[in-house]
Amino acid sequence: DPETARSFYEIIEIEAERLQKLTDDLLQLSEIENRGSEPDVPLASLAETVERVAESLRPEAEARGIRLHIFVPPELGVRAHPRRLYQLMKNLMENGIKYNREGGALNVSAATERGTLVIRVHDTGIGIPKEAQELIFERFRQENMSTVRRYGGSGLGLSLVKDLVAMMGGTVAVASEPGRGSAFTVELPVE
Repeated sequence: DPETARSFYEIIEIEAERLQKLTDDLLQLSEIENRGSEPDVPLASLAETVERVAESLRPEAEARGIRLHIFVPPELGVRAHPRRLYQLMKNLMENGIKYNREGGALNVSAATERGTLVIRVHDTGIGIPKEAQELIFERFRQENMSTVRRYGGSGLGLSLVKDLVAMMGGTVAVASEPGRGSAFTVELPVE
């Protein structure tokens, strides 16, 4: 019947989008591994990139009542290909929305501290237990299977973040507490 067919088409569309994202992430990881560091990369605007990511994620955030707060000075730049910087920020901000609570907030800030560009992405979501915090940066790893069932995902996003940050000459860390949200901190060389 038409109602059942429509339901199946919606499921097929959701799964096709999930497979496309997984394929894109795997291709990105493979490209990073094969290329290593990138010489002669341009200076990309962090503020413009974060704003573009926020615009792409705003419909999902608004649907869940999640407020986006962005505090990124316009003069901050990152020595990175704009596409890679976009992917880095999208993965961090997308996780901040996906694992957030209804009516929560996602704060994105950046500043120069002690000669380093520090980017913070802080959410008010479910949080990550201490014992899982190192594992989340490994490929195909998530906190646990109940998280996978509830929120989806492939376990590649934060692995990709780690590789992208390393390519840019920086580090990424997480501070989190279950039920109180997560704060991801990226430190990059100042340009």
